[in-house]
Amino acid sequence: QLAADHALLTYANQTAEDHYRSALEAGRRLGVDPAELGRVWTALGDALQRQARFPEARAAYAEALRRSGPGPIERTSVLIRRAQTWLQEGSTRNAKRAMSAGRRAVDGHVGAAARTARARIESVAAAIAMTEHDAQGALTAALLATELGEATGDPETLARACTVLDWATSITGTQPDQDFGEKAIALYEGLNQLERAADVMNNKGGTAYLDGNWSGAIEWYRRSIEASRRAGSDLDAALGGANVVELLVGQRRFDEADELIHEVRRTLVALGAAAYLPFVDVQLGRLLLGSGRVEEAVVVLTRARELAVAANDPFGALEAAVALALARAIDDPAGADDALESAVKEAGDLADHLAPSLAHARASIAAARGETHEATVLAEAGLATAREHGALFDELRLLELLGELDPDAVPPDSRARRNELADRLGVVT
Repeated sequence: QLAADHALLTYANQTAEDHYRSALEAGRRLGVDPAELGRVWTALGDALQRQARFPEARAAYAEALRRSGPGPIERTSVLIRRAQTWLQEGSTRNAKRAMSAGRRAVDGHVGAAARTARARIESVAAAIAMTEHDAQGALTAALLATELGEATGDPETLARACTVLDWATSITGTQPDQDFGEKAIALYEGLNQLERAADVMNNKGGTAYLDGNWSGAIEWYRRSIEASRRAGSDLDAALGGANVVELLVGQRRFDEADELIHEVRRTLVALGAAAYLPFVDVQLGRLLLGSGRVEEAVVVLTRARELAVAANDPFGALEAAVALALARAIDDPAGADDALESAVKEAGDLADHLAPSLAHARASIAAARGETHEATVLAEAGLATAREHGALFDELRLLELLGELDPDAVPPDSRARRNELADRLGVVT
């Protein structure tokens, strides 16, 4: 087991798994105390979780729960691990169930251990709210978790709560009195939880992206990739790579994006991480379209939409449909229009989240039909929508489209704004 612990500590996850399995077999033969075997099962679950083998990790954690003692910290710690595997698969419902079991495990217990367990549970509740994009709920839960974490002096609680606060304060426009993301990274690194530190770096990349600081976002994403690789998490490294690809495609740095995206897709396929393929294929389709390979783009984006529909991912399906409409509009604008409006109808209220991109797609389709006046009206209305949503990239694309429709009609302030946005986002023009 010592060899396994050392391997896990140094993120040699496959080696750790092999050693833990050998230790469990030896423990069964020698009649080792069940509680000690429970700790080995937990460590095996950690090694499997880092390899993105989430169902196997949960099975190991279930074995640990069968053997764990009555103490609230130990049981809650295992249940939190189970919840995190569900969150990594996007299942907040099952994560909530795990945390309900955690609360039951703490019921009736008093003392420092019980207070620490409750603090950790609240920090996971905040993480669940963040996964559900409930910014206000996440902020409220994270503030409570921070208070409890500080009272108990538990760095794990504080790290998780600071992770959520970094995201929630950005989304809600709350001005923090410190950089919660940097604090979370330092706490996780102190706990030797590099995979968690990588998650925070990835979140900070997302915040920089939304703020229009694309160069800063790419830097954070690359730091996240490096930390994920050091942690032995091929899945998280690939997802960070997908985020970098999205920005490189947006910046029209197609050669750089092309070098990375195929590696990302191969990794996700090898890991069986099908849930992430629609997003990656949308970026690949955008790359192909931007490179002038229209027929290939249509094929890839059609596949992206089909994968999203099969995965019951309505947002991903609509995102793919918008990109597909732009590709199809080149040769079949009428068909592109019909398919796009059908996808919007299927998406329902979700379409509001992509309103700026939809405005650009509709204006582009009208332009492809030769309906210059209609395209201009749609593009100008789309500009107001993009500005209302703070969608800088869509604002830039709509300004570019208006310039293509009638270069002489673009006022100087619009040209200046277009240049400002291109410079700020790093978009090649």
